Amino acid sequence: MKLLLISVLIAISPFNLETEPCKDLTYDIKLTHTSDGKDNGIIEVTITKSSSKVKAFLYSEGKSGNKLDVKLDELTHLKAGKYILVLQNKECSSVKRDIIIK
Repeated sequence: MKLLLISVLIAISPFNLETEPCKDLTYDIKLTHTSDGKDNGIIEVTITKSSSKVKAFLYSEGKSGNKLDVKLDELTHLKAGKYILVLQNKECSSVKRDIIIK
């Protein structure tokens, strides 16, 4: 529960805290944008290094588009918009801001 609270605070923080990057969690992101005005955007995350299972917390501009504590393959059916992605394993978390699905 504490890790969830910390990730929410990091995600909604209006400023960037200077912290060391998470060396235990590295990843690549590939975006698939929406087509024909449908809610079919995808954020595909490929974990390149993690010592434990990774959870995802996706925050959208509106609360209805949030996906909290989900598996990486559940980052689908996304509307066009701006997102913040928090990835978390047992050791640390990583925040990717300004993900834009067109």
